[in-house]
Amino acid sequence: MRRAQSMIAVFAALGLLTSASSLAAQPSAPTGTKLQRSDRNFIVKAAKDGEEEVELGRLAQAKASSDAVKQFGQRMIEDHGSANKELMDLAANKAVAIDDKAPKKDPVLDSGAVDPNLKAWIDKTLPTLEDHLETIERIQAQMASAKK
Repeated sequence: MRRAQSMIAVFAALGLLTSASSLAAQPSAPTGTKLQRSDRNFIVKAAKDGEEEVELGRLAQAKASSDAVKQFGQRMIEDHGSANKELMDLAANKAVAIDDKAPKKDPVLDSGAVDPNLKAWIDKTLPTLEDHLETIERIQAQMASAKK
């Protein structure tokens, strides 16, 4: 069960990291342009993924036997909670309803220009997501070596 929870966290982090890094590499849209569908889809998907990350953090804190996993869970709650608040503010500013259905396909696949405010959020958030991935990989390696 613990291994499954760790894998869920890794896959969730990888999914959001891949989406964010792909969008961050896109050129910025000029200020004042209408928000593109790909940007709206990304905001909705990132918001829903961010909520899941917070919930996974809560689950890790409640169920993990490892102190490192519990600490990581707390960090996920704090980091994603903060990023989610910023994203919700951006969504409200851009008139994006987070209760919209998440796109069926990855929004990165059909993205063009990225809104400059969204790109700024991605640029700010991406290093934290990359650090989360490195941290969970390190914890998994420690747990694997402890089992031997």
